[in-house]
Amino acid sequence: MSVSQIGLILLVACIVAMLSRRLKLPYSVGLVAAGIGLAFLGEPIHSGQTVVVQGTGSLSLFVLQLAHRIGAEAIATTTSADKAARAKALGAAHVINRAERPDWGAAVLEITDGRGADQIVEVAGGDNLNHSVQAVAPGGRIWLAGVLEGFEARFASVPAIHTFATIQAVFVGHRKGLENLVRAIDVNRLDPVIDTEFEFSAFHGALARLKQGPFGKVVVRLD
Repeated sequence: MSVSQIGLILLVACIVAMLSRRLKLPYSVGLVAAGIGLAFLGEPIHSGQTVVVQGTGSLSLFVLQLAHRIGAEAIATTTSADKAARAKALGAAHVINRAERPDWGAAVLEITDGRGADQIVEVAGGDNLNHSVQAVAPGGRIWLAGVLEGFEARFASVPAIHTFATIQAVFVGHRKGLENLVRAIDVNRLDPVIDTEFEFSAFHGALARLKQGPFGKVVVRLD
């Protein structure tokens, strides 16, 4: 890792700490770094686009909130009717229940009249990436931000070639992107969704809650 990359990671960590103190809410390095990529790298999210977020973890919900505030149409996926209603309350225009539609990529095409989504936040990896490739619009972008289904991802290459799709890995971005993201959080008053808070002494309870599938962030307090 280069000195400049280490410096950028330290800068992200400092900004995360500042945001947490200022808003009295927890931001994570991963969430902020991914936000930089999704909002300000490559082809950023903008008004009028269709954005797909997968699941209701903290990263997906943060992108959902950001896309909604920017003016994009957000589509969320989940397996829970309760979580679907809560995602709509945060700004999702459509929610696909993957328990009813495991072929959620085809469902995205139906919602968009066959066009597909301009931006897709891929948090699962594995075979799930194949659904993202099916759902992406011509010239669209798939943000590879998670590996919940495994470290190896598989997808049909021909549909990706036909749509000129871009698969973009998300780690950290540039300093200007970080500054723009902090400004966007401040102007739009974006607050991360908190599922549950635990004291450090109850750390094992926090891990158990993560396995249950929280709606938003699980927070462990050190103070």
